Amino acid sequence: MKVAKALLVLIAAAVLLVGAGALWLPKTWRVQSSVAIRTNTSTLAPYVSDLRQWHGWAVWIDPLRDPSAKFDFQGDGSAAAKQMRWRGKRIGEGSLELVAADRDRGIRYRGTVGACVTRGTISFAPEGQTVRVTWTEAGDAGYHLVARLRLSAIRSREQARLAGSLERLKDLAQQTLRPPGRAPTHEVMKFDSHGNLQSARAQ
Repeated sequence: MKVAKALLVLIAAAVLLVGAGALWLPKTWRVQSSVAIRTNTSTLAPYVSDLRQWHGWAVWIDPLRDPSAKFDFQGDGSAAAKQMRWRGKRIGEGSLELVAADRDRGIRYRGTVGACVTRGTISFAPEGQTVRVTWTEAGDAGYHLVARLRLSAIRSREQARLAGSLERLKDLAQQTLRPPGRAPTHEVMKFDSHGNLQSARAQ
C-alpha cells in the first residue's frame, strides 16, 4: 500500500514538473513561404479570396485525402465563402475566417488548428510578368501543454503546408492562363449542403 502511494506521489510530481516546465517553453511560432507565379492578381484573387476554392490547392484540407472530412462554409452575402470549418479523421478540426480581402493585394485571415490560434496573410506583389505570392502565418498554442511540447513539430508542419500549398496554387493559376485550345487540368469540387464531397472532376 505504501509503495502504491509513493508511486502515485512520484507520478503526480512528475506531471507537475512537466507542466510547470512547459510554461517556460515558447508558445508562438511564425512561418513564411513565397513563390513567383506567372499570372496576374485578377487570376489569383478568386482562388484565394473564396474559401471554397482552397480545396483545389490548400494541401491540408484536400477532401480527397480524407474522405471522412466535412466542411461548412459561410459567406458575407456575396458568392464567395468567407468562413470555413472542417473536421475529419486525418485532417483534424479547424476553422478559417477571412478578415480582409483585396483583389490586388491579397487577404488577411484568422483561424484555429486544433488547440492553436492562427493569424496570417497571403499577399500579392506584381513582379513584371509574375506575381510574388507570400504566405505568412503566426500561431499561438496558449496554455495547451501538448501543443507547446510539440511546437517545433507544429512549426515544421505548418512550414511544409504553406510551401506545398503555394506550389499547388502556382500550378493551378498557371494552368488557368493556358494557351487557347489547351484543355485545363485542375479539379472542380462540388459539395452538398452538409459539406460532404459530392464529386471532383477535371475542368
